[in-house]
Amino acid sequence: VDKCIFVHATSPGPFNGKNNNEPFSSDHSMTIGLLTAPPISSSMSTLAKIEAARRKGTLDLDFSRKVLLAWEGASEGSLKDCEYSENELLKRTIRMFKLGSDSIKHQVMPIITLAMVMAILDEDPLACVDWMKGNRLTFFSIPNFKCHVYEDMQMLCKKGKDIGFTENDIRVFELLVEKLKPLSKM
Repeated sequence: VDKCIFVHATSPGPFNGKNNNEPFSSDHSMTIGLLTAPPISSSMSTLAKIEAARRKGTLDLDFSRKVLLAWEGASEGSLKDCEYSENELLKRTIRMFKLGSDSIKHQVMPIITLAMVMAILDEDPLACVDWMKGNRLTFFSIPNFKCHVYEDMQMLCKKGKDIGFTENDIRVFELLVEKLKPLSKM
C-alpha cells in the first residue's frame, strides 16, 4: 500500500474561482491543474511525470534550490544553507497556469513553467525532451516539432522587465537559459 498512488480526479477544474496555484500542496497530495496552455492532457501527464521522477529520485533538486534562492534574491553562496524539502521546492518552482488574464506577463507563464519542468525533471534537460517526444499527449510527439523554449527564455531575459518581471525573475530566467542550453535550436 505504501507504494500505491491514488488519483482522485484526472482533469483540471472545477473552475469555480478557487485559486490553488500550487500543484504540490503537501507531501501526500497533489492538486491537478493546468501547467501549460492546451492541450490540457499534457499538463496532467507532466504532473504525473514529475511525481514519478520525484519517487525515482531523479529530480534536479540542486537546480531547484538555485532557482528558489534566485527568486528570493539570495546569493548562490546560500545554497548550502538551503534546506527546503523536496515538496517545498516543487511547490515553489512549479506553478499552475490560471485561465482568464490577458496580461502578457500572465500569458508567458506556461513557457516559464515548461522551461522549469525541463530544467528540474532530470539533471539532463534532454531526458525531459525525450520523454515528451514519446508522450502522445504533448506537441513534442509531432515529428519535427520545434518548441523554442530556450530561445523564449533568452527573450524573457532581455525583455522581461518591459512586461513586468522583477530582477529576481530575470535571474531565474538566466539560470534556466544556462541549464537549457542543450535545447538551443530544438
